[in-house]
Amino acid sequence: PKTTYSILCISKSKMHFQYNQFEAMKLTEKGAVKQAEKAYILRKEIKKRIGEQKMLLPETGGYLVPEENEQTLKFQQEKLKELLPYGNIHNVNRSKCNHKQIFDLELELGPYHLDYTRNGKYVAIAGQKGHVAILDWKPKNLVCEFNVKERIRDICMLQNDTMLAIAQKKRVYIYDNSGIEIHCLRNHLHPNALEFLPYHYLLVTLDGKRGMLRYHDISIGQTVAEHKMQNNSGFVMKQNPTNAVIGVGHANGQVSMWTPNLSKPAIKIQCHPSSISSIAYDYQGRYMCTSGMDCRVRVWDLRKFGMLHEFFTVGSSVPESIDISQRGLLGVSCGCLLYTSPSPRDLSTSRMPSSA
Repeated sequence: PKTTYSILCISKSKMHFQYNQFEAMKLTEKGAVKQAEKAYILRKEIKKRIGEQKMLLPETGGYLVPEENEQTLKFQQEKLKELLPYGNIHNVNRSKCNHKQIFDLELELGPYHLDYTRNGKYVAIAGQKGHVAILDWKPKNLVCEFNVKERIRDICMLQNDTMLAIAQKKRVYIYDNSGIEIHCLRNHLHPNALEFLPYHYLLVTLDGKRGMLRYHDISIGQTVAEHKMQNNSGFVMKQNPTNAVIGVGHANGQVSMWTPNLSKPAIKIQCHPSSISSIAYDYQGRYMCTSGMDCRVRVWDLRKFGMLHEFFTVGSSVPESIDISQRGLLGVSCGCLLYTSPSPRDLSTSRMPSSA
């Protein structure tokens, strides 16, 4: 008599595999055992993948969420590395793969400024004492390294990894990816901050000493606009990624927004009673976050230019830098502490940001 076996038919869905038991298929003894073994191994692998998909939750962005009566200060980076996702599902050694993507650089010529290319492949670092390096961070290949032997205030990658601009002590210099000086912008004096507008090929420099905002077209090598800030000299500059409007933070607590075709700021917002220490925009251009010397962080809705939320930093420490990730998480750096919080839209309904 012929033996019948029951096997499972596998169907592929959008995110993971689902398997359903169909009607039993009548198979002869010859080759039925091998097919049943293959189906069993495949079913076991599918269960494993479904479990990993449920654990990673790719449909929602995650961040550190402490449990009740738990402090994020106790989170260890070594433990977090082991929980990170890995690229190859058949890679058994997870910690080894994670350690390759997270690494430390012990540098002594800091503090350092850094900037990534638009594709995120290359990173340029510049120390305040003159050290400059370009790194392909994923394979950890050093592209170039040199020392300008002068104080550096900011660094900015241009259209790709072949050119970068450095705000040095007196002027702005442009170098290639081999460390050779290409051009010196002699009319861009005492630069404090740099920004590059990729869709307009404009390099924006901020002269905090004289209160000048300059737009330089790198395609033709000419300055296309110069704006004199009337109120106070600016110290902080950040561009809105959606409309390329430049936001400048002033010592009197104002944030002015500039475009190259207007000699006066498009709008002014009194954000803080003290000097502005940092500015950040989200990737949709709807929200702006500011921090001041009054130890406050405020969130603004740019559609109606109104404040949504504010909070004080713990320990009355001045926020040195703030930024918003692509997932919408707000990060605030205060000395050796880093605060993370949900998106600026949800800050009004959330608790105090967690620290790490």
